[in-house]
Amino acid sequence: MAPERHLSYYSLMDAFSLNCGCPFCLIIEKSMIKYFDDLLYEGVNSVEIAKELSKSKGFCKKHAKMLLDFNDALGIAILYQRILQEMMNEQKNIQKNISEIQNKYCPACKAEKELNERYAQIFIDFIDEFLQKFKNNGFPFCFEHYNLIIDKLGRMKTQKVNEIKTIQIKNIKKFLVKLDNLINSYNYQYHDKKLTEQEKIAWIDAVEIVSGKNIGKKRYKK
Repeated sequence: MAPERHLSYYSLMDAFSLNCGCPFCLIIEKSMIKYFDDLLYEGVNSVEIAKELSKSKGFCKKHAKMLLDFNDALGIAILYQRILQEMMNEQKNIQKNISEIQNKYCPACKAEKELNERYAQIFIDFIDEFLQKFKNNGFPFCFEHYNLIIDKLGRMKTQKVNEIKTIQIKNIKKFLVKLDNLINSYNYQYHDKKLTEQEKIAWIDAVEIVSGKNIGKKRYKK
């Protein structure tokens, strides 16, 4: 029986239509913004959230930065007052291994990992539809999500792996033209050349293609 097209399918399809970044990064960013919105709106006094943050000693650095970007003074104060009070009562755990504990148990990292797996599986379930979008989109996957998809498909021993590799290489070559145009724009010989909006931010996209998206930047509008 063919898988059903739920809301997550249409959300990912929309991300593939934006042509302004890795579609997986965009949908994960949107989903994580919702995660923190929900947390600060209705989860601050949640017993379950309190247990998770007690175990993790707060969020990891990446997600703590994202949390701060919401500028919710009251919600964040309540969350971290509880964390600090617990840590003060556990003196032996304050000095050592805090980053290690946060990186291992951060509830936002867990949520993000589950989102990556969910959308990767949706892509695979409807791969022919998404591959057509990938061709038309013209923007490469970031290497984190590219490798995730390739690994999953590789275990399935499907020829779709080669098709994705071909499209990825083609899209990177297209992107390198934008990056080249941006670099050339700093040469006085090209000062009359007008850059497209995509070329103007190619330096940001280059970093995100290689290293993954900086979620805290919130390029995806709510």
